[in-house]
Amino acid sequence: LDNPRKKVIKILSAFIIYAIIFYILITISVTMFKNVLNILHEHLSIKSILSLNELMESSYFEKLNDYFLFLLIPAAIFTYRLIYKEPHGTLISIDYCFRWKWMKKCLMTLIPVMAFAIICQTMLDGIPDFVFSSRTIGAVLLSIVITPFQAAGEEYLFRAFGLQVFATIIKSDKWAWIILSVISSLIFSILHLPEDLCTGIDLFVFGILMCVLAYFTEGIEASIIFHSLNNILLNIVMDLTGDNGNLFKDTGGIADGPFVESIVVSIITDILICGLVIWLWKNYNRNLAVNQLRDIEKIKDVDEI
Repeated sequence: LDNPRKKVIKILSAFIIYAIIFYILITISVTMFKNVLNILHEHLSIKSILSLNELMESSYFEKLNDYFLFLLIPAAIFTYRLIYKEPHGTLISIDYCFRWKWMKKCLMTLIPVMAFAIICQTMLDGIPDFVFSSRTIGAVLLSIVITPFQAAGEEYLFRAFGLQVFATIIKSDKWAWIILSVISSLIFSILHLPEDLCTGIDLFVFGILMCVLAYFTEGIEASIIFHSLNNILLNIVMDLTGDNGNLFKDTGGIADGPFVESIVVSIITDILICGLVIWLWKNYNRNLAVNQLRDIEKIKDVDEI
């Protein structure tokens, strides 16, 4: 959040250009996707797509939608570079780049923790009926491959680009984080089109926690890992149970007692895991500093010799 103070007109220009670039990328992608399907349908028994409406109503659109969200990343990079003349690394971390070692450590720690948490949440109302078939296994593989790109796209928009751009008009860095975390998380929740208030609150708290991770870890690597694993594991459960998104709900869109309890459990679990990541980061950062001091001492010893 160390950008120079800019005028509101520059922020408006940034988001207008962002929207234009995003629209262009989607248009190009849709055209390419339709052409590929229309070429392959004669050879692989794939349904041809003649119009955008047909594409949106087809079974391909759900996974293509994840790809659309991935396009939020290049749109953010191009806009940030064009308007603010800053390298895209400033959107990622305080070190102006992806900290791959930290990202790997975060990933290896959270995989078993979040898998255990999601399994426990899934079984709150009893053990569901899992279906293992070629279709469900294929859906699981697609979720594993595509979902991280979708989650990364959302993190770039809400926790990187949005926070950085809007922070340029707020003088206090502390208040910038608080105000923008609330605003971006509210928008994040609304854009996910929650079916009820409880789901909306769950999404809002999730957005706040991702902002907290970005603040304390000084980058978006942890929030990308957290967001990706959360979505991947939920998608896998839904793929294997045929749930279609209502994982803890069984009352046709009306939030009942068990559903409210599951949302509360979900929020508490996310808060605890978020705390674990912050502790992990402090421990990792401390070890990194110790190793750097050791390297400096070794260099001094070599110079003295």
